[in-house]
Amino acid sequence: MHYTAKGGVETGEEFDRIGKDGLKATDVTVTHIDRGAKTLAVKTADGTAETFRLTASAAKDAGKDVVQAVRNPRK
Repeated sequence: MHYTAKGGVETGEEFDRIGKDGLKATDVTVTHIDRGAKTLAVKTADGTAETFRLTASAAKDAGKDVVQAVRNPRK
């Protein structure tokens, strides 16, 4: 579930359905983020390219941790 919190009040915005087998993960390289189009492009280890559509909140937050890491690298 994705939510916002303002003034101590939490409001649910999105609910994601997870299948009976749960979540699966894979390693990819992010090749492009387009917040305006709400898409995220990735490339897998075997060279396969995939583009995913993002929710509004995911598009807003996509890549922020990468930008933060570049601006303030850990020593």
